[in-house]
Amino acid sequence: MRPALLTAMLLVLIMPASVTADTATRSVSVSTAEVRIDNLSPGVPVDFDLTIHNEEGLARVFVLTIYQPPEESRRDGRDELPDNSWIGFSHTEVEVGAESESSVRVTVAVPQEQAFTGKDWEVWLGVAPQSGELLSVKYYVRLLISTKSEAEGKCGRWLVAGIIMASIIVGYGGYHYLTRRTEPE
Repeated sequence: MRPALLTAMLLVLIMPASVTADTATRSVSVSTAEVRIDNLSPGVPVDFDLTIHNEEGLARVFVLTIYQPPEESRRDGRDELPDNSWIGFSHTEVEVGAESESSVRVTVAVPQEQAFTGKDWEVWLGVAPQSGELLSVKYYVRLLISTKSEAEGKCGRWLVAGIIMASIIVGYGGYHYLTRRTEPE
């Protein structure tokens, strides 16, 4: 008799939980399940918007977090992001009105260091309703970051600009020299 009573109690506890999870899954969603940033230059921040959809009949507050997935959950060839502070949110909490959506600006800024070039990282962005409910669904967005194989130096742009300017000046001087030489005296 005891196993039957225990099974009945577990069913009573599990059934409402699965209904709540199913309802939460249908009423809240995130705009994308994966964000891929390729060829990121260390030292050059990049931004994107993460949109949270609330299809419930009441407003909710959502909390955004950064989560380092375990190695077995990461994509092949991806390492753990060395520092969570490289990712910033415009707001870590956002209120989304009933049957509406709201966006949060996410900024990724890898420091400009040679050690961070040619790397592939994975980190997850967590979105969960802020509530006192016993069961809530947390959504994770995979953020895949790949940096360029060599960092762009600040002097690189100036060097290219200088070469272009020098070419224009030399070309202009050469044109005038040749036109003066061919003019009759």
